[in-house]
Formats: sequence, C-alpha cells, structure tokens
Amino acid sequence: MEKQGSGRVDFLDFMRVFAFSSVVIAHIFQQALHTASADLSLHITVRLMAGLLHDVCYAGAAGVAVFFITSGYIITHVLQKELPLEFGIKRVFRIYPLYMLAVISEIAVAHFSGGQIPPLSVIIPRLLLIGDIFDTPYALGGVEWTLRVEIMFYVFMGILRFTGILSLTRVLPLLYLIIALVLYYLPPFPHFAGWTDGYLGIYGPYLFIGSIIYLYEKKLSGLTISVLSVACMMALFFIYTAEIKPGLKETNHGIVTLLIFLTAWKFRDHFVAGTWVKTLSEMTYAIYLFHLWLWVHLDSLVTDYGLPFVNVSLQVIVILLVICFILCRTVEKYGVGLGKRVVAQLTNKKHGAQVTAPA
Repeated sequence: MEKQGSGRVDFLDFMRVFAFSSVVIAHIFQQALHTASADLSLHITVRLMAGLLHDVCYAGAAGVAVFFITSGYIITHVLQKELPLEFGIKRVFRIYPLYMLAVISEIAVAHFSGGQIPPLSVIIPRLLLIGDIFDTPYALGGVEWTLRVEIMFYVFMGILRFTGILSLTRVLPLLYLIIALVLYYLPPFPHFAGWTDGYLGIYGPYLFIGSIIYLYEKKLSGLTISVLSVACMMALFFIYTAEIKPGLKETNHGIVTLLIFLTAWKFRDHFVAGTWVKTLSEMTYAIYLFHLWLWVHLDSLVTDYGLPFVNVSLQVIVILLVICFILCRTVEKYGVGLGKRVVAQLTNKKHGAQVTAPA
C-alpha cells in the first residue's frame, strides 16, 4: 500500500524481505533442508515443508530473480521524475559506499585469518563493479555478480532516460524484448567464472519484467504488448537456462518467482508493512553484502566464545542482523544522504547561474 505523502509502496518491502531471506536460506541452510527432506525419521509433513523450502530457495535463484524484478519496478518509477545526472549520482552514493566497505572488510578479515591480499588488478575492478569486463573473480563470497548486473541495468536505463527513449512507454516492452533476444543470441556473458556463465542473459530480463509491470500498472503501456513481452522473455529464460545452465532447469524457480511477485503486486493495496518489515527491508542491501562471507567467521567466533546453551546458527543470525542494522543506519544512510546533498548543491549552482546570467 502506498502511503499518502510518503511515496512508500509497502508490498515492495515484503518482496525485499523475501528476496534476501530466500538467498540467505539457500546459501547457509540449503544442504540442511535437502537432508531433512530425505530423512525418513522425520514426520512426512516436516519432510514436505523442508523439500518445498529447498526447491523455492535452491541456489538463491528465486530470491535473486525477485530482487531483480523489484529493482526493475523501482528504477522505472524513479526515472519518471529524476534526471539522468541526478539518478546517476544518487545510485552511486547508494550503492558504492557500503559495497566498498564490504569488499575491503572481506579482504581485511581474510588477511587476518591467514589469507592473501588480492593484487590491485583485482581489487580495483571489484571496487568499481566492472569486473566482468576484466574477468575479475567475484568478491563477497560470489554475490557480487548480481551487483554487476544491476550497474549495467542502471547505465542502460540512464541512457534511455537521457535519450528520451524512456518516454516512449508504449513501445518499451517491445524494446526490452528485443534486448533480451540480443542477449540470447550473443555469446554468453559473463563467461569466465563457469557458474555464472550467461547470467546477464538469463537473469537480466527479470529487470525488464519488473519495469514492464510498473509501466502497465501506471497505464503507460498496453496489456497485450506487456503480457506478450513478459511471456516471450519467460520462454527465453526457459530455453536459455536449459542450454546454458542445465542444473537450474530442474527447478521451477523461474515461474515461481514471477507468480510470487505478480500475486503480491495484484494484492498490493492490502499489504501494510509494520516496523519490523520496514526495518528488515531497509537492511536488505547490507544483509546481502555481508551474509555469505561473514557467516563463516561469525560461526567460528560463536562456536568458540558463544553461549553454549543457544543454537550456534541462531546466535550468528542475531549478530549478523545487528551488524547489518548498524551499517544500514550509518554507512548506507550517510551515503544516501550525501548523494542527495551533492544533487542539491549541483541544482542550487545551476539555478544560481541562471539567476545571475545577464539578460
């Protein structure tokens, strides 16, 4: 539900929480769920629930896809009112400060644990999120790949806004479909890590799908072209996944992802995000950046020094949430605020120049 005057769309908070929760479950508890689903000593209902949760969260794919759809929806909304320069500056200050801190923290913790510091030829492309161009290994336990896709999407949408193409909303779904087809027929990109080969072509269209849903909701594009474009992109997803990632074709996460988002979107006026949901939603980015690589270190600390009568994983989750809450309210919040101030200063200078210019 969009709160009057706040511009907040509550159902998106739930989508963010689902996205990071399913990714964390997949990265940390996937093997445990698989084991439980096949453990005949457990009640059949418990096995069934474990199996369903395992399938939905498998490899974090469903959470990533929901995250991309949500991002496509939000970015399209933002670009209806923000100019390209304002959009670019705000995205930079929203993404990079906390991301760079996460990358540097991972390097530092690994170094103090006996690991080696990567060369600058690796660190710099990582910090700039341009590693796909230089075949740079992923940071943050591997989750960095999604941010590289996000950055490419921001650049693409910024170009559409700058050129005025974004205002051609009636044909945008068709343009998105053409881009998805181009990605399908081009050689798989990226193509250096093995496990992420072709991920731009596989998951990139989900960003377009989120944009299309927004355009249709605001009556900026028609029903027929919207449905056909989404259907064709989903068909490309099924075909491309089977060709490039045979392992992923054995899951239903693609269609499940779309149905989850569409169902939440359909009933969006009935979603009311309470304090806890909003807080967790705001922590999504921090949790995503820190959960995988930091978990191992926190698990080791808790095993050695934690409470012996409390489950280790539960203690790790609490500590991780506290860390991410602090980072969200400090580094991320400061970065977002700084971006807004930079935009405000540039705007004031521009207006000041116009006022003082000779007639």
